[in-house]
Amino acid sequence: MKQFQRPRVDLYARRTFSENLSATFDFVSENFRTLFRFLTAFILPLCAVGALCYMSTLGQVMKMEAMGESELGMLSSLGTNYMLTILVSFLASVVLAGVVYTLMQQYWARPDRLKGITYADIKPTVWQNIRKMVNLYFLIAAFFVLLIVVFAIVVGLASTVSTPLIGVALVLVIAMAVAVVPLFLSGPAYILGGQTVTGAFKQAMRYGYRVLLGLIGLVIILYLICSLVSTALSMPFYILAIIQAIAGVDQGTSSLQFTSSFWFTLINYLSAILALYGMFVGYALLHVGLAFYYGHAAEKVDGVSMTKTVDEFENLGGEASTSPSAEDKDTDDESDKTDII
Repeated sequence: MKQFQRPRVDLYARRTFSENLSATFDFVSENFRTLFRFLTAFILPLCAVGALCYMSTLGQVMKMEAMGESELGMLSSLGTNYMLTILVSFLASVVLAGVVYTLMQQYWARPDRLKGITYADIKPTVWQNIRKMVNLYFLIAAFFVLLIVVFAIVVGLASTVSTPLIGVALVLVIAMAVAVVPLFLSGPAYILGGQTVTGAFKQAMRYGYRVLLGLIGLVIILYLICSLVSTALSMPFYILAIIQAIAGVDQGTSSLQFTSSFWFTLINYLSAILALYGMFVGYALLHVGLAFYYGHAAEKVDGVSMTKTVDEFENLGGEASTSPSAEDKDTDDESDKTDII
Protein backbone atom coordinates (compact mmCIF):
# COMPACT_ATOMS: atom_id res chain seq x y z
CA MET A 1 0.00 0.00 0.00
CA LYS A 2 1.26 3.44 -0.84
CA GLN A 3 2.51 5.44 2.13
CA PHE A 4 1.07 8.93 2.27
CA GLN A 5 3.15 11.79 3.59
CA ARG A 6 0.24 13.41 5.40
CA PRO A 7 -2.14 11.52 7.72
CA ARG A 8 -5.74 10.94 6.72
CA VAL A 9 -8.06 13.69 7.94
CA ASP A 10 -10.64 11.95 10.12
CA LEU A 11 -14.28 12.96 9.99
CA TYR A 12 -15.20 12.29 13.60
CA ALA A 13 -12.86 14.23 15.86
CA ARG A 14 -13.38 16.89 18.48
CA ARG A 15 -11.59 19.97 17.18
CA THR A 16 -11.18 23.62 17.99
CA PHE A 17 -12.51 26.21 15.57
CA SER A 18 -9.10 26.73 13.97
CA GLU A 19 -8.55 22.97 13.74
CA ASN A 20 -11.83 22.59 11.84
CA LEU A 21 -10.67 25.21 9.36
CA SER A 22 -7.30 23.47 9.07
CA ALA A 23 -8.99 20.10 8.45
CA THR A 24 -11.07 21.70 5.70
CA PHE A 25 -8.11 23.23 3.91
CA ASP A 26 -5.98 20.09 4.41
CA PHE A 27 -8.64 17.94 2.75
CA VAL A 28 -9.08 20.35 -0.15
CA SER A 29 -5.35 20.78 -0.73
CA GLU A 30 -4.74 17.02 -0.62
CA ASN A 31 -7.56 16.24 -3.05
CA PHE A 32 -7.69 19.45 -5.08
CA ARG A 33 -7.11 17.83 -8.47
CA THR A 34 -9.69 15.11 -7.89
CA LEU A 35 -12.29 17.59 -6.65
CA PHE A 36 -11.59 19.92 -9.57
CA ARG A 37 -11.85 17.09 -12.11
CA PHE A 38 -15.14 15.65 -10.89
CA LEU A 39 -16.79 18.98 -10.13
CA THR A 40 -15.88 20.25 -13.59
CA ALA A 41 -17.35 17.14 -15.22
CA PHE A 42 -20.62 17.38 -13.28
CA ILE A 43 -21.07 21.15 -12.90
CA LEU A 44 -19.73 22.64 -16.14
CA PRO A 45 -22.60 21.35 -18.37
CA LEU A 46 -25.14 22.85 -15.96
CA CYS A 47 -23.18 26.11 -15.95
CA ALA A 48 -23.34 26.17 -19.76
CA VAL A 49 -27.14 25.85 -19.65
CA GLY A 50 -27.43 28.31 -16.77
CA ALA A 51 -25.33 30.88 -18.64
CA LEU A 52 -27.77 30.80 -21.56
CA CYS A 53 -30.72 31.37 -19.22
CA TYR A 54 -28.92 34.11 -17.31
CA MET A 55 -27.80 35.96 -20.45
CA SER A 56 -31.30 35.74 -21.87
CA THR A 57 -32.76 37.14 -18.64
CA LEU A 58 -30.23 39.97 -18.56
CA GLY A 59 -30.89 40.75 -22.23
CA GLN A 60 -34.63 40.98 -21.59
CA VAL A 61 -34.07 43.36 -18.66
CA MET A 62 -31.80 45.62 -20.73
CA LYS A 63 -34.29 45.64 -23.61
CA MET A 64 -37.14 46.61 -21.26
CA GLU A 65 -35.06 49.43 -19.76
CA ALA A 66 -34.12 50.72 -23.22
CA MET A 67 -37.77 50.72 -24.36
CA GLY A 68 -38.98 52.32 -21.13
CA GLU A 69 -42.02 50.04 -21.01
CA SER A 70 -42.83 46.42 -20.29
CA GLU A 71 -45.00 44.51 -22.73
CA LEU A 72 -46.88 41.43 -21.55
CA GLY A 73 -44.95 39.15 -23.89
CA MET A 74 -41.61 40.47 -22.66
CA LEU A 75 -42.65 40.03 -19.03
CA SER A 76 -43.73 36.46 -19.76
CA SER A 77 -40.42 35.70 -21.46
CA LEU A 78 -38.52 37.31 -18.60
CA GLY A 79 -40.41 35.22 -16.05
CA THR A 80 -39.74 32.02 -17.98
CA ASN A 81 -36.02 32.72 -18.25
CA TYR A 82 -35.87 33.64 -14.57
CA MET A 83 -37.58 30.39 -13.52
CA LEU A 84 -35.23 28.38 -15.74
CA THR A 85 -32.26 30.12 -14.12
CA ILE A 86 -33.56 29.19 -10.66
CA LEU A 87 -34.14 25.58 -11.75
CA VAL A 88 -30.63 25.21 -13.16
CA SER A 89 -29.16 26.79 -10.02
CA PHE A 90 -31.09 24.33 -7.87
CA LEU A 91 -29.89 21.36 -9.92
CA ALA A 92 -26.30 22.60 -9.79
CA SER A 93 -26.54 23.02 -6.02
CA VAL A 94 -27.77 19.48 -5.37
CA VAL A 95 -25.27 17.99 -7.84
CA LEU A 96 -22.45 19.93 -6.20
CA ALA A 97 -23.37 18.71 -2.72
CA GLY A 98 -23.90 15.13 -3.91
CA VAL A 99 -20.53 14.95 -5.68
CA VAL A 100 -18.57 16.53 -2.80
CA TYR A 101 -20.06 14.25 -0.15
CA THR A 102 -19.64 11.19 -2.38
CA LEU A 103 -15.94 11.94 -2.81
CA MET A 104 -15.61 12.42 0.94
CA GLN A 105 -17.24 9.02 1.49
CA GLN A 106 -14.75 7.44 -0.88
CA TYR A 107 -11.87 9.24 0.82
CA TRP A 108 -12.55 7.39 4.08
CA ALA A 109 -13.64 4.11 2.47
CA ARG A 110 -10.69 3.50 0.10
CA PRO A 111 -7.22 2.45 1.30
CA ASP A 112 -5.66 4.79 -1.28
CA ARG A 113 -8.14 7.58 -0.42
CA LEU A 114 -8.99 9.38 -3.67
CA LYS A 115 -5.85 8.41 -5.55
CA GLY A 116 -6.72 6.96 -8.97
CA ILE A 117 -10.47 7.19 -8.40
CA THR A 118 -12.65 7.07 -11.52
CA TYR A 119 -16.28 7.72 -12.36
CA ALA A 120 -16.95 3.97 -12.23
CA ASP A 121 -15.90 3.98 -8.57
CA ILE A 122 -18.44 6.61 -7.54
CA LYS A 123 -21.22 5.80 -10.01
CA PRO A 124 -23.14 3.46 -7.64
CA THR A 125 -23.41 6.14 -4.96
CA VAL A 126 -23.14 9.59 -6.54
CA TRP A 127 -26.55 9.59 -8.21
CA GLN A 128 -28.13 8.13 -5.10
CA ASN A 129 -26.59 10.92 -3.02
CA ILE A 130 -27.78 13.54 -5.51
CA ARG A 131 -31.34 12.20 -5.20
CA LYS A 132 -30.97 12.33 -1.43
CA MET A 133 -29.94 15.97 -1.59
CA VAL A 134 -33.00 16.75 -3.73
CA ASN A 135 -35.24 15.22 -1.04
CA LEU A 136 -33.42 17.10 1.70
CA TYR A 137 -33.61 20.45 -0.09
CA PHE A 138 -37.34 20.03 -0.65
CA LEU A 139 -37.78 19.36 3.08
CA ILE A 140 -35.73 22.45 3.93
CA ALA A 141 -37.80 24.48 1.44
CA ALA A 142 -40.99 23.31 3.17
CA PHE A 143 -39.49 24.38 6.50
CA PHE A 144 -38.70 27.81 5.05
CA VAL A 145 -42.29 28.16 3.81
CA LEU A 146 -43.52 27.29 7.30
CA LEU A 147 -41.26 29.94 8.84
CA ILE A 148 -42.50 32.54 6.35
CA VAL A 149 -46.13 31.68 7.14
CA VAL A 150 -45.46 32.01 10.87
CA PHE A 151 -43.66 35.31 10.22
CA ALA A 152 -46.64 36.66 8.25
CA ILE A 153 -49.13 35.55 10.92
CA VAL A 154 -47.18 37.12 13.79
CA VAL A 155 -46.68 40.39 11.90
CA GLY A 156 -50.38 40.43 11.04
CA LEU A 157 -51.37 39.90 14.67
CA ALA A 158 -48.89 42.54 15.81
CA SER A 159 -50.40 45.08 13.42
CA THR A 160 -53.89 44.52 14.85
CA VAL A 161 -52.81 45.26 18.42
CA SER A 162 -50.73 48.35 17.53
CA THR A 163 -47.42 46.67 18.41
CA PRO A 164 -44.33 48.35 16.86
CA LEU A 165 -43.88 46.31 13.69
CA ILE A 166 -40.20 47.11 13.25
CA GLY A 167 -39.30 45.61 16.62
CA VAL A 168 -41.46 42.53 16.04
CA ALA A 169 -40.06 42.00 12.55
CA LEU A 170 -36.48 42.35 13.80
CA VAL A 171 -37.02 39.79 16.56
CA LEU A 172 -38.63 37.38 14.10
CA VAL A 173 -35.81 37.75 11.57
CA ILE A 174 -33.24 36.98 14.27
CA ALA A 175 -35.29 33.99 15.44
CA MET A 176 -35.60 32.68 11.88
CA ALA A 177 -31.86 33.04 11.33
CA VAL A 178 -31.12 31.11 14.53
CA ALA A 179 -33.59 28.42 13.48
CA VAL A 180 -32.08 28.07 10.00
CA VAL A 181 -28.33 28.02 10.80
CA PRO A 182 -28.27 24.44 12.22
CA LEU A 183 -29.72 23.16 8.94
CA PHE A 184 -26.31 23.69 7.35
CA LEU A 185 -25.36 20.38 9.01
CA SER A 186 -28.29 18.47 7.51
CA GLY A 187 -26.43 17.55 4.30
CA PRO A 188 -23.47 15.88 6.04
CA ALA A 189 -25.84 14.24 8.53
CA TYR A 190 -27.90 12.75 5.69
CA ILE A 191 -25.07 11.57 3.45
CA LEU A 192 -22.11 11.00 5.76
CA GLY A 193 -24.02 10.25 8.96
CA GLY A 194 -26.30 7.68 7.35
CA GLN A 195 -29.48 9.27 8.67
CA THR A 196 -32.91 9.28 7.06
CA VAL A 197 -34.02 12.58 5.57
CA THR A 198 -36.13 13.47 8.62
CA GLY A 199 -33.48 12.02 10.94
CA ALA A 200 -30.84 14.23 9.31
CA PHE A 201 -33.11 17.25 9.79
CA LYS A 202 -33.57 16.48 13.49
CA GLN A 203 -29.92 15.61 14.06
CA ALA A 204 -28.79 18.82 12.37
CA MET A 205 -31.02 20.79 14.73
CA ARG A 206 -29.74 18.90 17.78
CA TYR A 207 -26.08 19.22 16.85
CA GLY A 208 -26.37 22.70 15.42
CA TYR A 209 -27.65 24.35 18.57
CA ARG A 210 -24.85 22.75 20.61
CA VAL A 211 -22.18 24.30 18.37
CA LEU A 212 -24.16 27.29 17.13
CA LEU A 213 -21.60 30.08 17.56
CA GLY A 214 -18.78 28.09 15.99
CA LEU A 215 -21.04 27.02 13.14
CA ILE A 216 -22.03 30.62 12.44
CA GLY A 217 -18.38 31.67 12.43
CA LEU A 218 -17.41 28.83 10.10
CA VAL A 219 -20.20 29.62 7.64
CA ILE A 220 -19.31 33.32 7.61
CA ILE A 221 -15.59 32.75 7.01
CA LEU A 222 -16.03 30.10 4.32
CA TYR A 223 -18.83 32.10 2.67
CA LEU A 224 -16.54 35.14 2.45
CA ILE A 225 -13.81 33.01 0.85
CA CYS A 226 -16.31 31.54 -1.62
CA SER A 227 -17.61 35.01 -2.41
CA LEU A 228 -14.10 36.29 -3.12
CA VAL A 229 -13.44 33.41 -5.51
CA SER A 230 -16.81 33.89 -7.18
CA THR A 231 -16.34 37.65 -7.51
CA ALA A 232 -12.87 37.28 -9.02
CA LEU A 233 -14.10 34.83 -11.66
CA SER A 234 -17.20 36.95 -12.34
CA MET A 235 -15.28 40.15 -13.12
CA PRO A 236 -14.97 39.48 -16.90
CA PHE A 237 -18.73 38.98 -17.16
CA TYR A 238 -19.49 42.14 -15.15
CA ILE A 239 -17.11 44.20 -17.30
CA LEU A 240 -18.71 42.93 -20.52
CA ALA A 241 -22.19 43.57 -19.10
CA ILE A 242 -21.23 47.18 -18.34
CA ILE A 243 -19.88 47.60 -21.86
CA GLN A 244 -23.12 46.20 -23.28
CA ALA A 245 -25.22 48.52 -21.10
CA ILE A 246 -23.19 51.57 -22.15
CA ALA A 247 -23.56 50.60 -25.80
CA GLY A 248 -27.32 50.32 -25.33
CA VAL A 249 -27.52 53.81 -23.84
CA ASP A 250 -25.16 55.29 -26.45
CA GLN A 251 -27.30 53.95 -29.33
CA GLY A 252 -24.34 54.46 -31.66
CA THR A 253 -24.19 52.29 -34.75
CA SER A 254 -20.60 51.18 -34.15
CA SER A 255 -21.29 50.43 -30.48
CA LEU A 256 -24.37 48.36 -31.24
CA GLN A 257 -22.58 46.49 -34.00
CA PHE A 258 -19.73 45.68 -31.62
CA THR A 259 -21.93 44.37 -28.77
CA SER A 260 -24.12 42.46 -31.25
CA SER A 261 -21.21 40.77 -32.99
CA PHE A 262 -20.64 37.03 -32.84
CA TRP A 263 -17.29 37.30 -31.04
CA PHE A 264 -18.59 39.65 -28.34
CA THR A 265 -21.58 37.37 -27.75
CA LEU A 266 -19.32 34.30 -27.59
CA ILE A 267 -16.89 35.91 -25.16
CA ASN A 268 -19.80 37.15 -23.07
CA TYR A 269 -21.28 33.64 -22.97
CA LEU A 270 -17.96 32.07 -21.96
CA SER A 271 -17.50 34.67 -19.24
CA ALA A 272 -21.00 33.87 -17.93
CA ILE A 273 -20.08 30.17 -17.78
CA LEU A 274 -16.90 31.06 -15.89
CA ALA A 275 -18.86 33.22 -13.43
CA LEU A 276 -21.37 30.47 -12.65
CA TYR A 277 -18.66 27.83 -12.50
CA GLY A 278 -16.65 29.91 -10.03
CA MET A 279 -19.71 30.46 -7.87
CA PHE A 280 -20.70 26.79 -7.62
CA VAL A 281 -17.22 25.29 -7.37
CA GLY A 282 -16.29 27.88 -4.75
CA TYR A 283 -19.09 26.59 -2.56
CA ALA A 284 -17.51 23.14 -2.59
CA LEU A 285 -15.20 24.51 0.12
CA LEU A 286 -18.26 25.35 2.23
CA HIS A 287 -19.61 21.80 1.92
CA VAL A 288 -16.26 20.32 2.95
CA GLY A 289 -16.07 22.64 5.95
CA LEU A 290 -19.62 21.78 7.01
CA ALA A 291 -18.81 18.07 6.78
CA PHE A 292 -15.87 18.38 9.17
CA TYR A 293 -17.86 20.58 11.51
CA TYR A 294 -20.60 17.96 11.51
CA GLY A 295 -17.98 15.37 12.51
CA HIS A 296 -16.82 17.68 15.30
CA ALA A 297 -20.39 18.19 16.54
CA ALA A 298 -21.17 14.45 16.38
CA GLU A 299 -18.06 13.69 18.42
CA LYS A 300 -18.77 16.45 20.91
CA VAL A 301 -22.44 15.57 21.46
CA ASP A 302 -22.61 11.80 20.96
CA GLY A 303 -18.99 10.60 21.04
CA VAL A 304 -19.45 8.82 17.72
CA SER A 305 -15.86 7.59 17.35
CA MET A 306 -15.90 6.07 20.85
CA THR A 307 -19.15 4.29 20.06
CA LYS A 308 -17.64 2.87 16.88
CA THR A 309 -14.56 1.70 18.80
CA VAL A 310 -16.73 -0.10 21.39
CA ASP A 311 -18.74 -1.76 18.62
CA GLU A 312 -15.53 -2.94 16.96
CA PHE A 313 -14.29 -4.49 20.21
CA GLU A 314 -17.63 -6.23 20.67
CA ASN A 315 -17.43 -7.58 17.13
CA LEU A 316 -13.91 -8.84 17.75
CA GLY A 317 -15.06 -10.56 20.94
CA GLY A 318 -17.92 -12.18 19.08
CA GLU A 319 -15.59 -13.41 16.36
CA ALA A 320 -13.20 -14.95 18.91
CA SER A 321 -15.99 -16.80 20.71
CA THR A 322 -17.72 -18.18 17.64
CA SER A 323 -14.59 -18.86 15.50
CA PRO A 324 -16.15 -17.97 12.18
CA SER A 325 -15.11 -19.41 8.87
CA ALA A 326 -12.98 -17.56 6.33
CA GLU A 327 -16.10 -16.56 4.40
CA ASP A 328 -17.66 -15.12 7.55
CA LYS A 329 -14.47 -13.16 8.21
CA ASP A 330 -14.65 -11.68 4.73
CA THR A 331 -18.27 -10.71 5.35
CA ASP A 332 -17.35 -9.09 8.67
CA ASP A 333 -14.53 -7.19 7.00
CA GLU A 334 -16.93 -5.79 4.44
CA SER A 335 -19.34 -4.83 7.25
CA ASP A 336 -16.56 -3.05 9.10
CA LYS A 337 -15.67 -1.10 5.98
CA THR A 338 -19.30 -0.07 5.64
CA ASP A 339 -19.38 1.10 9.27
CA ILE A 340 -16.27 3.19 8.70
CA ILE A 341 -17.96 4.96 5.81
